Formats: sequence, C-alpha cells, structure tokens
Amino acid sequence: MNQAKVKPDLQAIGARVKLLRVENSPHQTQAEFGAKLGTSGHMISKIERGHSEPTLTFLLRLSELTGRSIDWIVRGEEKKV
Repeated sequence: MNQAKVKPDLQAIGARVKLLRVENSPHQTQAEFGAKLGTSGHMISKIERGHSEPTLTFLLRLSELTGRSIDWIVRGEEKKV
C-alpha cells in the first residue's frame, strides 16, 4: 500500500514554539527555554525559524511544560474527540 508522506509545516510549528516560549516568560531567551526542554538555544532557534523539525521527545517536553497539546503545537488545532 502506497502511503503519502505527511510534510509538517515547519514554519507554522516554529511560530507556535516561539509563541509558547514568549507566553512561558516574556523575556526568556532561546537558551533559557532550551534548558527547560533539555536542548540548546541553537536548536530552539532552528525550530523557531522552521529550519529543523522538532523531535517527539521535544514535543512531549514542550507539551508538559506549557500545557498545550502536541496536536496544537504541530497542527495549530486541538483534536476533536
């Protein structure tokens, strides 16, 4: 069975990650936010600019830290049950 690959919108994900960083603490640097998530400020920068796809571990940590669902972080919408 041929399944089409889903390509995430890395620019949109990056914008939501940045929004969550600023909401978490308005003057928080990427390095400080990265430390809370177990990654570097450089990686946060790459994700926010849409140059790197966040790992599942990153998404799980971000979800736990901010209280936002992974579905919202990735798609911009809450999953309807």
